[in-house]
Amino acid sequence: MARRRKESTIEALFTLPWWVSGVLATGVFYSSDIIRLISPVSNSQYGAAVQNSFIIMSDTLSPFVATALLIISLIVLVKDTYKKRKNIPATRASKRRGSVKAPWDNKVSVPSTYSCPTKSKVKEPVWGSRVESESKPAGWSLELLQSIEWKRFEELCEAVFNEINLLARNTQLGADGGIDIELYDKKSPKNLLAIAQCKAWSNPVGVKHIREFYGVMAASRISKGYFVTTSSFTVDAIEFSKKSKVTLIDGGTVLKLIESRSPDKASALLKLATAGDYTTPTCPVCGQKLIARKVSRSGRQFWGCRSYPRCKGKLNMKQGNCM
Repeated sequence: MARRRKESTIEALFTLPWWVSGVLATGVFYSSDIIRLISPVSNSQYGAAVQNSFIIMSDTLSPFVATALLIISLIVLVKDTYKKRKNIPATRASKRRGSVKAPWDNKVSVPSTYSCPTKSKVKEPVWGSRVESESKPAGWSLELLQSIEWKRFEELCEAVFNEINLLARNTQLGADGGIDIELYDKKSPKNLLAIAQCKAWSNPVGVKHIREFYGVMAASRISKGYFVTTSSFTVDAIEFSKKSKVTLIDGGTVLKLIESRSPDKASALLKLATAGDYTTPTCPVCGQKLIARKVSRSGRQFWGCRSYPRCKGKLNMKQGNCM
């Protein structure tokens, strides 16, 4: 799994209020005077030499460092001022309409033509189509399965594999190397039997992705693999799977596996899949729920992490749908 890159001190300063850099700039500029005030006068020649070297170094570097901090402070101040002015018209308009401003309105403005489809109108569900918590589905359906976001679908697949006498272990967040779930023998938990990849897609999975998964199997020296999706597979993908040891499991087969369980277990799987917000996609880096954002220049919408800029995780959004 890919690890998150630690942010530098300069990046951290850009996320802090502008006055923080301003205060630091003032402190750095007068650092030599501060050293003279707080450092006791040394009676030894060595101590006096060290003190003087710190003062000389401070006198030399402090103007440059203070200037850099001041520039950062001004940039942050200008950006904050621009954002506030940009949001004033939208705030006034919402007050005139008497609407309540949502917490994410500062980060994305969804065009009025992008109306969120209700569950009854959605024929091909996509990530993030909002399902009201008050109307939880009473049973399994292909429509429900295709409305589940990618991370929840992986958790569902893990639970289903555990129900068919396999020990399934979901991989962690980040780059997974093409392996979403590792499957072990329940009697011998250290014996890796197979690997699985899960795709919560609305479009059919092509042969390219099956070949890539087969390459991961070969590189990992795993003889058995499962490719699971909420949608279906193309003819080429099905033909290639027959020549390899990749078992294809489409959305209909997933439902059959769930329905083959006892009513109590099928109900437990439904509860797992639909707990909380199960449609808004999860950040692939940090695991938080993503929020809808919009590129200011092109107007293109995408899913972005709510912890940005600390986390830069994002996913593509199907344009023309409010997800």
